[in-house]
Amino acid sequence: MSKSLWMGIGLAMALSGCATVQVQHDRAAAIKTVALVGFTGVTDLKDKNAPKNSVGNIMNAVHDSEDVFGGELDKRRIAQAETLYQSLAQHVTAATTWQFADRGALKSDAAYQALLKDNPNTDSMTVMALQRLPDVLRAEVAERMSPEEREELRKTLGVDAIAVAKVRYVIGDKSGFTIGGMGHTTIFPKAIVEFTVLDGGEKPVWRDRWCEGSPTKVGLENIMGAKQNDNETEVLTAAADSAFGQLVDRYKGH
Repeated sequence: MSKSLWMGIGLAMALSGCATVQVQHDRAAAIKTVALVGFTGVTDLKDKNAPKNSVGNIMNAVHDSEDVFGGELDKRRIAQAETLYQSLAQHVTAATTWQFADRGALKSDAAYQALLKDNPNTDSMTVMALQRLPDVLRAEVAERMSPEEREELRKTLGVDAIAVAKVRYVIGDKSGFTIGGMGHTTIFPKAIVEFTVLDGGEKPVWRDRWCEGSPTKVGLENIMGAKQNDNETEVLTAAADSAFGQLVDRYKGH
């Protein structure tokens, strides 16, 4: 999806205000346990105006190649997803008192495991750049389940509700300058979260279609065209944590 289209969607969401948040508080009050059955995190942080020069391009190409084919990107994205899962659960539990079910319970559902087998989160180039959990369906796969399939899954897991979460990282702010490919810039990511909670009813118990966090205070640097991503996990985690905080604030304030 193009950046301009994302900007258009974001503007529409901002103009609609609380219309992007739907909460059925009476049904939410009856929930004690919830299972996260779908999760995906996507980075969209390419800065078209970042300084570029031949040395920086070569360094980036070498680093990216080593990151992908050496397996480090894969490990990092999965580790990031684990951290995000814990952060999301903590924020939601603090706001609602809901308890998140042990993910091991997902192994008890044959239909869910069949979907996971057909849409694996490991050993595939198509998912390598995504934050994902090896034992949890990606959000877009979980969303393709029919209402009947999701309700059967909820019953099999023995929980009051199931949830699906998507996180997308975009550039929230920038600093620095470049002249002729020379310079030092920093991008400060922010996270946009979509979160859905289903209890078997016709409408979601809680759905937030577009919840934006604040830009991070610490950013990702680009020096003379070369990306400096050593602190990527710290930065992305901070961006997501801000969005999760905003997510539960919108829930309580709706």
